Amino acid sequence: MTKRDYVRFGVDVLISRGFKVYSLELTGLLNPEYLPLDESDYPHRIKITSKDEFYGFFKEHPDCLVIDFIQASPGTLFIYKFFRQQNICYATFCSGGIPLPKKGEDKRAQLVRVIKALSGLGGQSLKDSWGKLCYFMPSWLSQIQHPSFLLSSAYQCRQALPKPTALTQTIWTHTLDYDIYLQQKDQPPLVGKYAVLIDEYLPYHPDFSLKGNLNVHLNPSKYYQGMNVFLNWFEKTYQMPVKIAAHPSSQYDQRPECFPGREISKGKTAELVKGAQCVFTHYSTAINFAVLYRKPIVFLTSDEINESPIKEMIDCFAGAFHQGLLNIDEPESYQVNCQLNVNDQYYQEYKIDYIKTPDSPDKFFWEIVADHFEEAL
Repeated sequence: MTKRDYVRFGVDVLISRGFKVYSLELTGLLNPEYLPLDESDYPHRIKITSKDEFYGFFKEHPDCLVIDFIQASPGTLFIYKFFRQQNICYATFCSGGIPLPKKGEDKRAQLVRVIKALSGLGGQSLKDSWGKLCYFMPSWLSQIQHPSFLLSSAYQCRQALPKPTALTQTIWTHTLDYDIYLQQKDQPPLVGKYAVLIDEYLPYHPDFSLKGNLNVHLNPSKYYQGMNVFLNWFEKTYQMPVKIAAHPSSQYDQRPECFPGREISKGKTAELVKGAQCVFTHYSTAINFAVLYRKPIVFLTSDEINESPIKEMIDCFAGAFHQGLLNIDEPESYQVNCQLNVNDQYYQEYKIDYIKTPDSPDKFFWEIVADHFEEAL
């Protein structure tokens, strides 16, 4: 758990409400090749590096309630089977939904996809294919535990795995970004006229190296060259600087060649977006701040990105606002595709679908969760 996660995941809030909190760090078990940037230790942080250690913890704490931040995958199936064996109650964190491709398959196409999965085609092993299918089976067949609670931020954020059942209680919350919005909404914006790029550190993003994640390989030199060409054009055309809201995983202090001469800030995305004239992004969930503060959003792509799996994700984000994409490698199209508009209807729909529903109170996320847990337990 990083320092940022410790704060965002409400450890201190839950402790202040009387809960005893343990943080199980499963990186060494599920993704041992991943090297976290922040190795800080926190109270009750327990590093789990084997299944025996995982099973042992719950045998020592059989009555605990689990808040599950682990993504369902073939590699985590053992967790939910163990929860069923031990009748462990858990809440699924489902509070950061994003626009996803609409599934338009007919029954025949679905059947073909299932047959391929079962046969291990498409580069998947039979074990992995079966592991994925288990999450869609009835619990009597899959033998997995389904969540007792769903911590859901908005109407389109309930597509969790393992799937909720009729007995699963939905706790309407909001995204964790909304907590930051509540903290800052009454503060004055930054002085000056500027735009902001919500950086995603795409050529170097550590998550792309994890097993089961998107297979994305962008040429760093080409990516940052194209990005700076566009940013230079924008600054000259609109007579305002572009500030960089650096991704939490970025290390631009070690890579000064990426954004030469530009102001780069880490941990200040909400503050930068609030004062900006417009926002540039690919598919960052931090556009939540642009929606809440009603800032124009321009979605960026490139020639390389168009050939990668993340192109579809950018299309989904832009589609939610009925927008096209601006290709940083096509300078001749900059003027046409750099539209700085806000459609209140689309922004409000996005807020309700992905950020916060009218059903949740204007309270901090973990205070809402603690209120419900105190009533239910």
